[in-house]
Amino acid sequence: MLIFSTYFQSPLGLIHLNSDGKFLTGAYFQDHENLKNQSTTVFKEDLKIFQEAKTFLNDYFQKRNPHFAQDKLKLDDNAFRNAVYAILFETSFGELITYGQIAKHLLSIKHLKNMSPQAIGNAVSHNPISIIIPCHRVIGVDGSLNGYSGGIFRKLELLKHEGHQESEFLL
Repeated sequence: MLIFSTYFQSPLGLIHLNSDGKFLTGAYFQDHENLKNQSTTVFKEDLKIFQEAKTFLNDYFQKRNPHFAQDKLKLDDNAFRNAVYAILFETSFGELITYGQIAKHLLSIKHLKNMSPQAIGNAVSHNPISIIIPCHRVIGVDGSLNGYSGGIFRKLELLKHEGHQESEFLL
């Protein structure tokens, strides 16, 4: 599959943006594992979707209440992961959510009897669109910063950027 790509220089490092030509399909920090596993990419800076993503990221890093339309994202075909991403997408700037809270929310909307926070963690770890789908806002019930594919140091910096203090979290 042909992937178009461009870059965004963030305060936390270079972010690779990917698209199929119409939708945003990825936003990864430069050292992210998924960048090593991609098929052929073509650098193309002038896609409208890239300009929208860069506007969002600029607004985010300048604390200007960014907005990105969810229907401009193309995620994988995994319905469970996409349900988790939809919850994350609705998590506001500065808001924290636990893996258990996501599980409870899914239980209520899917009318299921149980769900493990570990399953949520697995879905969160596969988020292809960093920051725009704010998986960095997910923490452990004890305040721990469990994993972040962009690096725990970036997760902490993103949370501090959103108004949190390092002392709130177990590192």
